[in-house]
Amino acid sequence: MDVDDYISIQEEIRVLGTLQINIGIFHLLLGSLCSFIKMIQYPESPTNYKTFILNLKYPLIAAPINIISGIFAIVTERKRRLSLAKMTVGLNIVGIVFSLYGLITLMIEFLSYQSEVLQYSWPDRAIKLLSNYLFFYTVVYTVISWVILRWNHKAMYRPPF
Repeated sequence: MDVDDYISIQEEIRVLGTLQINIGIFHLLLGSLCSFIKMIQYPESPTNYKTFILNLKYPLIAAPINIISGIFAIVTERKRRLSLAKMTVGLNIVGIVFSLYGLITLMIEFLSYQSEVLQYSWPDRAIKLLSNYLFFYTVVYTVISWVILRWNHKAMYRPPF
């Protein structure tokens, strides 16, 4: 390994990478559970809760990106190579873009939800609750990715020893 290729990176990135992997798994599970609930739901009626997030498949698309960016964050902390740090930065940028897309989509979905909860059936209310959890995990993922992005950027452009 070349001395110029070695970077000094914070060890906490490994923990944040693990959190990214867990959030990716949560996205996958929440998206699958919402899809299952929507699939077993009664036939479409005007009072059914319209889920934009499931129609656009955000949880199922974002999950692999979250998991892969978390794996690269862990590998970057262990190997401490400049090339891995650049790939981690790129994956986290892609992850942040997808997270912002998901947050905007979830906000549109929340705004379209009518407050008359008595009209909605239990599957509709369950999907709404799962969408709230998805919103929370997406915000947490965005913050974690931003921290990893800043730490990697700081490590890549640090003056040589």
